[in-house]
Amino acid sequence: MENTASDERDKRLIRLLWETGMRASEICGYGNNPPQGMRVSDLIDRGREYFIRVRGKGGKVRFVPVVPDTFRRLSKYVENARPDLEIDEIWQGTRIDPRKGITVPMTPSGLGQMLQVVAGRASVDPKRTHPHNWRHSCATYLIGTKHMNLLDVKAILGHKDLRTIERYTHLSASSTYKALRTARQQQDEED
Repeated sequence: MENTASDERDKRLIRLLWETGMRASEICGYGNNPPQGMRVSDLIDRGREYFIRVRGKGGKVRFVPVVPDTFRRLSKYVENARPDLEIDEIWQGTRIDPRKGITVPMTPSGLGQMLQVVAGRASVDPKRTHPHNWRHSCATYLIGTKHMNLLDVKAILGHKDLRTIERYTHLSASSTYKALRTARQQQDEED
């Protein structure tokens, strides 16, 4: 199968959604005033630390850490997959503005449609691939599997209230209960 520029874009977007939990509007810029999606200038390389400047709800700016491999692949995408684009927005859709003759930036609905198409190719229920589901999956993974501090997850996701992410802790509590039950059973067997 040929690896097109849009295939490469889709891979970078999916990985970014999974690893950062960014909102569709933060990636594509819809709803901000003025709309501002991710820009090339938002990729920040501080030597051994990599960040994405994110414009969140209410125009609040935060810096989301990104693992080196994801940052390198994203930077490579910016350099190679879209060298002729003279605009700063990273994520381009497939629609061309007839007046300007240029590809328009991707919208949150375009991002959702792309995820549905990719899901269909992978035989995954497209209803489960909404961009916000990726945000929930990221939070659940960070809390439940990586045991990340809730305050750090709150900062990464850009929530202002810790109670907003408490819904993800039920998975952690469940796994903690199972681990404790297993440990107690092993202790009982030894006694």
